Amino acid sequence: MRIYYPGQQILQALRNTNIDLLLDFPGPLRDLAQSPAAASDWVRDNVLAYWPDVRFRYVAVGNEVIFDKGWPNTSSRPCATSTTPSSSSACETRSRCQRPCSTTSWESPTRRPSASSAPRCGR
Repeated sequence: MRIYYPGQQILQALRNTNIDLLLDFPGPLRDLAQSPAAASDWVRDNVLAYWPDVRFRYVAVGNEVIFDKGWPNTSSRPCATSTTPSSSSACETRSRCQRPCSTTSWESPTRRPSASSAPRCGR
């Protein structure tokens, strides 16, 4: 099951259900990027408060489409700050961080694929 906005009521309802949960961080990435304390607080309030009764399988941080050009600076810091609380907490977890893909990463001047990336039909 995936929850995009964690709340006390839904997390309480998932206690002892044996449902694997993917929990999303709903806030702007900038909040986590600017403060390791914010990442620790979020993990404490939304994961540790319900673990081990809720089966947290994954916590997704930065799973969104980003349109601004400052996305690399925004996305790498939350990965580092969000993995620290889980590794130092009572729950034993493995963290894996993937960076989001910006929609502005590649832009062709002609708005068409280059000749090398165009499919070769009929050859």
